Amino acid sequence: MPLPNLERPRRASALAAVLLAFAAAASAAGPVWQRATPFGGPLSAVAEAPSATHTLYAAGKNGRIFRSRTNGATWERRALLPAGIEELQVEPQNFQTVFARTASRLYRSKNAGHTWKDLGPSTVLAFDPDHFGVLFGATEQGLLRSTDHGDSWEPWAFTGVSVVSVAIDPHTPSTLFAVTDRTPATEFLFVWKSTDDGRTWVQLGISATRPAIDFVRPRFVFDPEHAGTLYVAFTGSSARLDPIFRTADGGATWAPFASGLGLIDLVATTNGKLVGSTFVGTSRSRDGGASWQPALPIQVTTPTQPRDSLARLAPSAVPEKVLAVGATGFWFSSNAGAAWTSSNRGIFAQGAESVAVAPTGPSATYATAGIGVFRSLDEGRNWELRYTDLFDFSPRSIEAFHPEVPTTLYATGFDGVATYLARSTNGGRDWSKLPVPFNCDSGDSLCDVGMSVAGLDPHDPDAILVAGNYFFHFSGFGDFLLRSSDGFATYETLAPLHRLGTVIVDADRADTLYGITCTGLQRSLDGAKTWRKFGRGLPKSLCPQGGLPPVMARDEQDLDKFYVGTLTQGVFASTDGGATFRAMNRGIETAAIQSLLIDPQDPSRLFVGSANRGVFQWNADRDRWTPINNGLPLEGFAGVVTLDPQHPNLLYAASPVQGVYRLELAATP
Repeated sequence: MPLPNLERPRRASALAAVLLAFAAAASAAGPVWQRATPFGGPLSAVAEAPSATHTLYAAGKNGRIFRSRTNGATWERRALLPAGIEELQVEPQNFQTVFARTASRLYRSKNAGHTWKDLGPSTVLAFDPDHFGVLFGATEQGLLRSTDHGDSWEPWAFTGVSVVSVAIDPHTPSTLFAVTDRTPATEFLFVWKSTDDGRTWVQLGISATRPAIDFVRPRFVFDPEHAGTLYVAFTGSSARLDPIFRTADGGATWAPFASGLGLIDLVATTNGKLVGSTFVGTSRSRDGGASWQPALPIQVTTPTQPRDSLARLAPSAVPEKVLAVGATGFWFSSNAGAAWTSSNRGIFAQGAESVAVAPTGPSATYATAGIGVFRSLDEGRNWELRYTDLFDFSPRSIEAFHPEVPTTLYATGFDGVATYLARSTNGGRDWSKLPVPFNCDSGDSLCDVGMSVAGLDPHDPDAILVAGNYFFHFSGFGDFLLRSSDGFATYETLAPLHRLGTVIVDADRADTLYGITCTGLQRSLDGAKTWRKFGRGLPKSLCPQGGLPPVMARDEQDLDKFYVGTLTQGVFASTDGGATFRAMNRGIETAAIQSLLIDPQDPSRLFVGSANRGVFQWNADRDRWTPINNGLPLEGFAGVVTLDPQHPNLLYAASPVQGVYRLELAATP
């Protein structure tokens, strides 16, 4: 009779004990923030693996590498490299070996981007398609050659001369082209050709002046269908390709393109069609650049054009296919640029400036990220790009919702000179600037306007209060406080406060308002015609010189309770209608408070967001603030956090580096 198996139950019990221990540890650590950010973001480079065309690599401007094994349908994150990647290249014979080049360094991964090796100074590469592991490198010390995938190099040509670009003719791999940089004797870039694997070189009859700024390395573009036809593009002002030369006889003779096309990149499809990108769209040519559709330079976009500024293009071995990356992420065209499709699932490369949740109606979370406004109807699990505009403006911060019509949103943006106020009446699909009278549209040589939605009026759901400051070269500087109930078709001018952060209109008395500034709490009893300092116990200065204004919140279930968040000394609280305040800052004594939230269903639950320190919850039993940062990246975090007013157990945080995060707290009993 066999003995009973006693070992297996012991192992099962041990495993159960380990699992219980992990569960207990997780429970003790508290809730965990989960990434819930819109896909996409600014990408700087993209490449297709020649030996496996379904494998793509893309680089974020922040240095994050992404790989797709599904032809761009979905993406997965890879290791982080330094920011500023200018080019990705995949070894022709091995889809897992990829090179990344910045302006200063060259990196290589042999495991599809999981880990990277620093190969030394920045080097422009050209791969020999006939000899595995052989590549050429354009460097400041000349043209180098490697036979071991870049592990070691030997001098090959142009010793002591700076070579800024090199390329191999795909029709005849023994033919190479190179561009040498200017020298003390000349300001010109020269183009060279070799027909013997780079051993000897002949100078061709074209050159260009190297720009003093915005230098981008010259680019060679080969026509895959017509042997001997190629283009060399230099870079002129503002990183545009100008001049561009074309040859149809392998470089014996060259003809210049028309100038002023506005192109910033150029590729050729496998059947010889050209696709060019500009800062405002793309164009294509079927006749070697003699004509373009739409005509260059592009003046306006069309519905088939990507709503993006496509910084880099990349060719594909698939006929008619072109890859592209820009400010909103990855794009591809399957018909040589006639139409474009965005595909960013899995690409977490954009930070978020703001996140906000509709106070009423169906669940709707909004975020501003990159140059777009996004909306989620499932608590941040999936996002829809609601709005982006390259030419007019892009809202940067969701400021407020209409309290009764949650599809009406207010946001601020920045046009490079002044902050403006924008409104959407259809859930972020379309936006229009509101005619706030303070702007820089007059053409004043020196002008600066900053503004924010300081508060809403509970007595008039259409009314918003907008506060800000201005500087006009010819008419001075100052502050303003405006109230409007009709989108600034008309408005009322109120007495301004310097560096005003938040305005609260008393829910019982319409003429009573409270405003928090860097010097303390102010109260008005005449509808903001005049203000008087109010409240004792606050610090003399609530924010340092140049810092953001302080924030303030009021308990709507107990109107005597006010909370003020400072930029140097944490939180202060009042239980007598703002007459006196006491410090309420244990655990965040020196924190810079950027967000201050009250759970509308349980006002005893308070939350704050602090720059670089994260999110804290008030613990009344311990009389202190407790961090709730498990899973939330704090580097670069600006303290932007919001509460879902309809489901107060949900918190959202917006990071300008990492994007949107979501935290689910235990519901209050």
